[in-house]
Amino acid sequence: MENMPAGIAITTEEGDILEANAALWKMFGYGTKEEFLKQKVSSLYCDPDDMGRAVEAIKRGRVKDIEVRAKRKDGTEFIGSLTSLVQNAEDGRPRFISVFHDITERKMMDNEILKAKKLETIGELAGGIAHDFNNLLVGILGRISVARECVKKGDKLHEMLCEVEEAALRAKGLTRRLLTFSRGGQPVKEAASIVDLIRSTADLVLRDSGVRCEFTFPDDLAYVDIDDAQISQAMNNMILNARQAMPEGGVVEIEAKNVTVTGEDPLPIDPGRYVKVTIKDNGGGIPEENLNRVFDPFFTTRQRASGLGLAVTYSVIKKHKGHIRVESREGRGAAFHVYLPASVGRPPSALGSLAVERGSGRVLVMDDDEMVRDVAREMLEVLGYDYSFARDGAEAIGLFKKAIETGSPFDAVILDLTVEDGMGGADAVKKLIRIDPGVKAIVSSGYSRDPIMSDYRRHGFCAVMYKPYRLAEFSRAVKDAISGKC
Repeated sequence: MENMPAGIAITTEEGDILEANAALWKMFGYGTKEEFLKQKVSSLYCDPDDMGRAVEAIKRGRVKDIEVRAKRKDGTEFIGSLTSLVQNAEDGRPRFISVFHDITERKMMDNEILKAKKLETIGELAGGIAHDFNNLLVGILGRISVARECVKKGDKLHEMLCEVEEAALRAKGLTRRLLTFSRGGQPVKEAASIVDLIRSTADLVLRDSGVRCEFTFPDDLAYVDIDDAQISQAMNNMILNARQAMPEGGVVEIEAKNVTVTGEDPLPIDPGRYVKVTIKDNGGGIPEENLNRVFDPFFTTRQRASGLGLAVTYSVIKKHKGHIRVESREGRGAAFHVYLPASVGRPPSALGSLAVERGSGRVLVMDDDEMVRDVAREMLEVLGYDYSFARDGAEAIGLFKKAIETGSPFDAVILDLTVEDGMGGADAVKKLIRIDPGVKAIVSSGYSRDPIMSDYRRHGFCAVMYKPYRLAEFSRAVKDAISGKC
């Protein structure tokens, strides 16, 4: 009994503890066996009525693996699994022999699995909504950008169109969040500035908290390739962790700088250029024995915390091919260091400020949504390109072959990734490459769980366009594809 890893006890009907092994009294947080034996069984339950129900159930026969809410000496709650049977002692009085397991972590895991299944179902719905909404936004945002090109700067109408475009861009940000939620964790990355993201996240998390933030950002900070919704969540988790480490108030120091990682650095990431973000608090710090566990799922030292915030953060950073590590000394605060790969591209906001780039050549657009095709037609006319359209991959392949046969091949092809009741862009580009290995294909989508959107070159595409897009983004993608820059 004493050497068993499970908690074992012998108790009376009245709730006195006659015997208990070390695993049990340690499980309940007591320092000695003698101290534990002085307790009543009822004091070990969160709800004393649970004891009465358990006793009655045991009297009727052997009880196996019933769940009870238990309470440690310090008052913290946990979930136990109780197996018990009754035997009569020599004096004829019943004795309960019980085996007790702490199943808190297992229950949390089961709950998370159930939650994940629910989220997956809701995520499918969210993804479908995002896809349809993004196609609608193509009609709104695309036509606004075309209209702006037809109005002189400084006109009242031009100013109004800019304001409408700004509102549409906020709607685009909303659908990006839906997409992140629906994809099951796979990031869809774009070049972005980390500075604005950190500032807005910190302002939201620290508002009315008594904790203030100090920023240190160089003017030449590189852009990073990120899924902005996921990295925003990761930053939120770390800043919230810093806030909770300083319940009486304090300062969160956030610094970002450009660094180069070489093969000689002791970091588990590829050599190259990175942006290093450091989030530091002046709280109580992390005990040394917990430093290696802070990123473990369900590990937490705070009540009513899930223990998933830093675990999710670790997963997000890793999926971005970055790295996160923590430094801390008890009583001297903690610092989280995040490495994110620097980008060679420009963020969409920078693209939007560029002049629209006109060109010449023939462009084939495949999309199953008539509104999207109409907007693409208007954009291509403004930009000076000849064009043809297809509703699905099969029709696009036919037009592509015919163009080659007639001596007027297409200079670029834009393929919608998801086509309802037809061949999508992923299958179409494979067939186009067989026809012409030098085809310049651009993948476009408003929603996809497929990793093609985040790794398009590996699948035969030379560029990517996320719906909804504006005229400047559209013109840049087409121009770069035709000129061979992408």
